[in-house]
Amino acid sequence: MRRSRAPSQQFPLVPKEDIEKGVTVVRSPLEVLALIKSYNGTINENVSEAVQSDSNLTKSNFERPSLQLPQKSPLKILKGIGSKRKCLTNVNVIPQATESKNQQENTNSNAQLISTTQTNCLRSKKYNVIWGKQTTKKHKTWENDGYMIVSDKLATLHDSNGHKLGSTSDLKSLDLEDGSIIVVGSKQVQVLDLVIESDPTELTKSKVNDCPLPPRKRPKTILTIDINSADTFILPEPDIDHQYYFNKQNEKITPVVLESFLAKHLRPHQKTGVAFLYECVSGFKAQEYFGAILADEMGLGKTFQTICLVWILLKRGPYGGTPIARRVLIVAPSSLVGNWENEFIRWLGRDKLRLFCVDQKKKPSEFIRLPARNYPVMITSYEMLVRYSEEIEKINFDLMICDEGHRLKNNTTNTSIALNQIKCKRRVLLTGTPIQNELAEFFALIDFVNPGILGTYSMFKREFEDKIVESQQPECHPQILTLGKLKAAELNEITEKFILRRTQDVNNKYLPSKYESVIFCSMASLQIRLYEECVSYWENRVQEFGLNTISHFSVISMLKKICNHPELVLNKKNNPDTDTTETLLGQHLNCTNSLKSSLIESSGKLVIVDNILKELHKSGSEKTVLISYYTKTLDIFVKLCNMKHYKYLRLDGTTATSQRTDIVKKFNTANSDYSILLLSAKAGGVGLNLIGASNLILYDSDWNPASDQQAMARIWRDGQKKSVHIYRLLTSGTIEEKIFQRQISKTGLSEAITNPDVQNNTKLSFDELKDLFNFKKDALCMTHDLIECQCGGNGLVLNNSENKCDGEKSETPLRVNELMKWEHHSSPFNNHVLEAMNLSGVSTNIHFLFRNKTN
Repeated sequence: MRRSRAPSQQFPLVPKEDIEKGVTVVRSPLEVLALIKSYNGTINENVSEAVQSDSNLTKSNFERPSLQLPQKSPLKILKGIGSKRKCLTNVNVIPQATESKNQQENTNSNAQLISTTQTNCLRSKKYNVIWGKQTTKKHKTWENDGYMIVSDKLATLHDSNGHKLGSTSDLKSLDLEDGSIIVVGSKQVQVLDLVIESDPTELTKSKVNDCPLPPRKRPKTILTIDINSADTFILPEPDIDHQYYFNKQNEKITPVVLESFLAKHLRPHQKTGVAFLYECVSGFKAQEYFGAILADEMGLGKTFQTICLVWILLKRGPYGGTPIARRVLIVAPSSLVGNWENEFIRWLGRDKLRLFCVDQKKKPSEFIRLPARNYPVMITSYEMLVRYSEEIEKINFDLMICDEGHRLKNNTTNTSIALNQIKCKRRVLLTGTPIQNELAEFFALIDFVNPGILGTYSMFKREFEDKIVESQQPECHPQILTLGKLKAAELNEITEKFILRRTQDVNNKYLPSKYESVIFCSMASLQIRLYEECVSYWENRVQEFGLNTISHFSVISMLKKICNHPELVLNKKNNPDTDTTETLLGQHLNCTNSLKSSLIESSGKLVIVDNILKELHKSGSEKTVLISYYTKTLDIFVKLCNMKHYKYLRLDGTTATSQRTDIVKKFNTANSDYSILLLSAKAGGVGLNLIGASNLILYDSDWNPASDQQAMARIWRDGQKKSVHIYRLLTSGTIEEKIFQRQISKTGLSEAITNPDVQNNTKLSFDELKDLFNFKKDALCMTHDLIECQCGGNGLVLNNSENKCDGEKSETPLRVNELMKWEHHSSPFNNHVLEAMNLSGVSTNIHFLFRNKTN
């Protein structure tokens, strides 16, 4: 049998001499066609037309026509031609006699395919998802992001690169809810949100043309949601000026929307807050400044509003849908780091957004190595920020959030310096009190979020601070008062563009009733003797050696401790050779040793606390938060609880950060056996949510009114179901009452700046505030005397015009600086009032009461 010739001999496309020399020859399609025709004349002219057409189309991107060839065509040659063309689409080999008929059938088939594809596209839905291996664990571990196409109850899972991972037809409904977990193929999938359907024509192209195309850059994927949903929240669009400055590439203006799973939980004032923050950090307010201060009072949901802002910025933006932020830094007090983590999990779950919380084991250097797509948010405490400041400076953050931002009131502290070294222009401060002690602190906060907007501090002091503070002084000249009001209004006009403050009245309708009481207590005999000894020591020292020879702060601190309990100053080992206040009081102990054993009767305020706790424990279901600024006072509370067999928890500065969240969770649990939480105001009086309790006792006060307000706001906030009772204890005629009076003045200053339309009626003179060491042991209530109220202490609120604030203010709930609108009660007290306050057994230990009900 004769062997057939090799292909190179049958169709010498490459000359023999070139093959022998090892020369590689690349021929054009036309040259190949000429060689084919010279050896086989049976090839149809369609080949010539197809190759000619293909030669032209290589110069353009038009779609190539289908090539029809006779059945006897040399397929090896055609395959060679196809390899030169990279892609030969839809090459069908058919008998020549039936070519025309089948061509028509193919046309009809393609048309039917396009029609079916478009119909399926119109019915299909695309979901953003996360996927991982199937597991029965409660907390799933997800491997990566992806998307899922659902059409006619058929779900197809793709990874973020578009590769198909699996499919399933076992779906009960096309309307999958956000957070739904299903199984697709071998993967477990959680649905994140619904994406707007793609253009059907785009899907049609990918269906018809199955030929692999040359590699090309993947188009940017933009996650969008249904803006027509009733629960979605659409954010403001940029104006023309903003587009001119920030949309240099002329990207399409896309709506920025907050999904319904978050938006439906926002209250009206919270939607306003989210939109305000979004406009500020996006530069809508001013093209040069991107900072904001959310200064809502405690309990209005600043954390939730901030979480919504973070989610929006990480997911989308106004220009082409490009997200505004990739990495976010959240800095909070150490006691609130766990609370921030819990709140993120509460609203976003564990899978929609992964968090990196800095602690002893997880350092910022690890966060740097993680992809921003997987871990976009880092949460750290102020202490950890200072410790790892060099590592954090290396990270490019697009948004920085500082919780309890009033801690930055001094720009020379290590914390402020470390934060200012972070190169991030979008800065948000969260604080319940933007002004605490001085306007200089207010300037420091503003200059942190928007550097330079008020000029230098010397300019600010000359233009605003001096004039405003001077106008706040009682009996100032009318011209000075008028000028101060004008400057306060001018400062407010500048800052209102990036400072948003709402008072509790916007949220009151969502909360249960709140009963606030300021109780002026009597002193025990031992306390009176110690207090007089301390004041006498100070007076003699000043007269003999002068004002500069004694530490006034030490004496004030000693007086405050005496008001709390004598044990705080008596149980100390003192050097008998030193002439100090502690030594004198220690010597006095020898004369009063018989009273030492009576823990409760040694302190007038502790008698009140003991009675309140006893009455509350009769019901068995009431929980109480007992707050003090001194850990030694908490030790006194521990002795009281042990003596009365009360089960308690304690949270102070020595409590490890990792344990604080567990303590709060355990206390808030409804069926918990712990009825009392002993809380340090410095360590836990800020940001904690203690809605498990319906009673709070503030045992002592701080010079800073913000600290007291923060501490008292722990139980009356979102989630509280019971009516709450807040007791504030003060010792009559002592330093505690002077501190309370000073706080009234500071609160008035804060309102003058953040709300200049509200004018405060209750003010005290400078001499009265300076008279700290004047002990009036027989006074019932110096504060009531100083405000010159003529009510007589009968509990009736006077309704005359001179005691009213303006009409708008009179409709808002009462606060501490509006004592003229509170109930005033003096001895003899109404028994019904004392019973309602759980004070019926201690009427002789109370000198005076201020009382107010909200809601």
